[in-house]
Amino acid sequence: MKLAVSSTAFRNQPIEAIIEIARKENFVLEFSSGLPFQKNMEELFLQAPVQRLPHNYFPAPETPFVLNLASLNPEIWERSMSHCRKALKMTARANASFYSAHAGFCVDPDPEDLGKKFKASATRPRAEHWKRFINAGDELSAEAKKLGVDFLVENNVLHASNVLEDGGQPLLCVEAKEILELVSEIGSDSFGVHLDTGHLKVSAQTLNFSRNDFINQITPFVRAIHHSDNDGTRDSNRAIGEDYWFLEYMPRLPDAVHILEVHDQSVEQVRAQFEILRRAALAPKNLQPTRS
Repeated sequence: MKLAVSSTAFRNQPIEAIIEIARKENFVLEFSSGLPFQKNMEELFLQAPVQRLPHNYFPAPETPFVLNLASLNPEIWERSMSHCRKALKMTARANASFYSAHAGFCVDPDPEDLGKKFKASATRPRAEHWKRFINAGDELSAEAKKLGVDFLVENNVLHASNVLEDGGQPLLCVEAKEILELVSEIGSDSFGVHLDTGHLKVSAQTLNFSRNDFINQITPFVRAIHHSDNDGTRDSNRAIGEDYWFLEYMPRLPDAVHILEVHDQSVEQVRAQFEILRRAALAPKNLQPTRS
């Protein structure tokens, strides 16, 4: 079983200290979007004496922006593409298996809007943003294939505050139907899905859809999973416990990379949560989970 921990688990420590924890404990380390700008961050990543993965907005640029592969703003889209191309090259240089980025938005929020109600609103048809997102996925999957790595897209999280007045929403790949459409349209063996269980729990409650149905549909395409828990209203990256709702699905995803993406943990807490995931993965395979 492949286990990793996100740098968010130790987010109040400098990256050098986080790398040392990972080295000492033999953790596979995901360098998270939450790490602040630091001039030598790419060098630290490439030279880190641990197995590692870059994720989404890592390494953070000196001038902040929201990475948006569906943006219709040419400058934002090109900055996003340039960032992802660089991350894919870093992935290959680090002998890592994949780089994952969040699905696109139909708005261009400010960095401080993430996790809150967006100040910006969609002004162009969703189909235009979707086409732009498919173009990005095609190009980045092709680049990944050349480099011998995978490019993955993570499901977005929809909070109730960002549901539009007409019932629509400004995020792509919140629901399974759109993720399946994305996989079908890109159609590359270097492309896959990064499932975030915390995002799914919130989005399913916001839009009142079945988490079970979602997982049943996308499981064949999942290559990595972010594990965290929350109360269903906000993606709070809470630690997982024995009552973690996703545990019954673990036996069905033996080949995925399972990444603990929780906040502010001790080494002992990380190890305890790894053990919870390991035990769940070894449980008898349940083909018909009962949870919603």
